[in-house]
Amino acid sequence: MSHATSYELFINGKWRAASDRATLPVINPATEKVFGSVASATVSDLDESLASA
Repeated sequence: MSHATSYELFINGKWRAASDRATLPVINPATEKVFGSVASATVSDLDESLASA
């Protein structure tokens, strides 16, 4: 794979980064190589998602 895929949070019908911009790596267990990243939600992000549900 030539590029890593990045996934954001889906909150209140919109894709967006975590409020602190933190991410977590997604690692292929067979190769142990990073092939992507996911947004790391904060408590504030979780509160916002619950309020919009």
